[in-house]
Amino acid sequence: MRVILQNNNGAYFFAVRLARIYGARTDKIRKKGVFVTQNEFECVILAGGKGERLRPITQTRPKPLCKAGGESCLERCVKAARAAGAVRITVSACYMASAVEAECRRLGVRCVADETPLGTAGACRECASGDRHTLVLSGDGWFDFDLKKAAERHFGCGSDCTVVLTACQTPTSYGCAAVKCGVITRFLEKPSWADVCGDKVNTGIYFLSPRALALIPAGTPYDFAVDLFPALFDSGIKINAFTAEGYWCDIGSPQAYLECCMHVTGGRSDAAPDLRAGEGVSVRGSVIMENVRIGARTVIDGAVICENCAIGENCLIPPGCVVGGGSVLADGTSLAHDVYLSAGTVTEPGSYIKKDVKNGVAKGKLFDVDDGIGGVYGTSFTPSVALDAGDACASAAKRIGVMWAEDGQSGLLAQSFACGARYGGADVTFLGAGFEALAAFSGGEYSLDMTAFFETSAQGVRLVLRGRGGALVTGATRSRIERAYAACRGEAPKPGRSDAPCGHLSPVCRFSAAISHECGPLTGVNVNLPSYSAAAALFRTACVSMGAKVGQSAGAAISFTPDGIGIMLTLRDGGVYERWQILAYILAAADEETVALPSDAPLAAERFIAARGKRVVRGGKNLPPCVYCGGIAAAALLRGSVRQNRDLADISKDIPVFSVKCETVEFPAAEKAARTGELCREFGTDTPLFTDKRGTVRMIPDSPRGFRIIAEAASSEYAAELCEFAKGMITSPPSAPNP
Repeated sequence: MRVILQNNNGAYFFAVRLARIYGARTDKIRKKGVFVTQNEFECVILAGGKGERLRPITQTRPKPLCKAGGESCLERCVKAARAAGAVRITVSACYMASAVEAECRRLGVRCVADETPLGTAGACRECASGDRHTLVLSGDGWFDFDLKKAAERHFGCGSDCTVVLTACQTPTSYGCAAVKCGVITRFLEKPSWADVCGDKVNTGIYFLSPRALALIPAGTPYDFAVDLFPALFDSGIKINAFTAEGYWCDIGSPQAYLECCMHVTGGRSDAAPDLRAGEGVSVRGSVIMENVRIGARTVIDGAVICENCAIGENCLIPPGCVVGGGSVLADGTSLAHDVYLSAGTVTEPGSYIKKDVKNGVAKGKLFDVDDGIGGVYGTSFTPSVALDAGDACASAAKRIGVMWAEDGQSGLLAQSFACGARYGGADVTFLGAGFEALAAFSGGEYSLDMTAFFETSAQGVRLVLRGRGGALVTGATRSRIERAYAACRGEAPKPGRSDAPCGHLSPVCRFSAAISHECGPLTGVNVNLPSYSAAAALFRTACVSMGAKVGQSAGAAISFTPDGIGIMLTLRDGGVYERWQILAYILAAADEETVALPSDAPLAAERFIAARGKRVVRGGKNLPPCVYCGGIAAAALLRGSVRQNRDLADISKDIPVFSVKCETVEFPAAEKAARTGELCREFGTDTPLFTDKRGTVRMIPDSPRGFRIIAEAASSEYAAELCEFAKGMITSPPSAPNP
């Protein structure tokens, strides 16, 4: 930034003082009575990450030294910093620091290697001088932004912190930012789709003033997203946003790295100049690193071959494959699509490899349905997949309970899952055959960190994971399991133990006892229980044991869904009350002052509970048992009837009246973040939520298939209308908030 002033009225001295307050360096240049003030900044490039998601590529090289078009990410950052005007450049290294130091010497920049990781902000604090503004770059990212414009914006508005944002189709992998009038109001670090507020993400490029840098403690692990930005918010320091235009990629996965290289080369193969290829070799749309030898008539299509590999003759490496550094593939080796080979893999002649060769590596995404993990038995969900899933879950839980539906396939998958969990170091408790609500209930009863329930049907395999408090595994825990499922394991941990609840009451007995305790004495109560699922049978037995009369002559009927979670109250006069209406009534009358609800609970239920003086917490992990166990909810309903000396028909007058309709709309994953931002702007909300006189409809982008729609209204007809309106808004560009 340059400021030109005439030295005739004292304005120069005021400008110099103001510039120094905001951290600018002022140099006096006299030329015909003209003075120039020049802002200076240095640059810190963070190059210490392990790049675990980029394995097996990063098993043998640090992520910042991955090349595209013959230029490493680190070299790209150094050139960008110099072009922007940085007066000093320092690189922070940790993982494979010697290789990074060698590259820094070649590039002529300073390198600081830390043996102990200090986090992004901590590493920056160690490298920055602290007496001038600092440009922070991520050495593992590739971009073509013009950082001069970002610098001008930063100094032009006298900012203490400027974050460079860009549009991204997959904001759940990065830090999503909410911006208002050019100022960031909040960050959501790797949010779930339910929390996404648009497609603007944090690129890891920042401008920081000395005042902002001073908030970072020296020599202490400290992170920008987790620590510094919240500290800036708490201190009342504005975080300005600069939205950059151009290409950006953090090469976070092998596929992203390949796509980045193809972007740089225009779709041509990116091969090192020392490639040695035999006669008839075909290489299309691939990355070939240094010192690679490829035998005659081998075909490589859309793959990454790391350095120092020897590929034999007549080999086939199809799209999506990655061959780790130093691997030796014998003649005639063929790989299936999307196979990863760890560094140093050696194959036998004529091998056909259909699965990753790894120490705990597998391909694909684990969580692929709304409530957990799904697939088709025998193809996309095999005992091998269950084994790897159990191993991955052991990274997030040390005590895991396993239950399965009463079919042969579910039991087999559950046994494989348990073996994987034990291999991963977790202790496994076999809960036996049962139903989903019983598995959720057992988590708290046996003090388990996680429960896994398997069910196989004509629709496919379902693996539902819940925490001890009954809530579905989501957010950070799900991300941790997903990362472990796709990561390269080092040395296997000590195997965990396995047991059954021997010497204790079985899950069925404990579940029945809990229902009986919740009901209390039911003498004189008359109820109809028409459903005949396992959950209904247990509830029927408990009611009879507590003195209730069960028969069709009753004026009210309670029924359950087969999974034991859903509940419905039907009156003889035709009145019908569904699960969340009943739960709202029960939770509003409970003794607890704080009520935890799942994130997808209806807003009408939340408002009803809050109106009764309760504090409602959404997304809680410790849910009330009635939320995930229909039997306990029904027991609470009967207990209220006895205490108030009113029959269920009379009790129903106090149950709130609203209707909820839920649907899932398929939508392209690449466009989901942008559409979410459009909907938020259209409705003027932080989340895609629309309200009119009929009710409320939420469009939640956390479904693997697209958007989940939750419509709430006073009648089922209005809820259906709102659902159709939401589908139209999602599948066509927003135009007006009225249907």
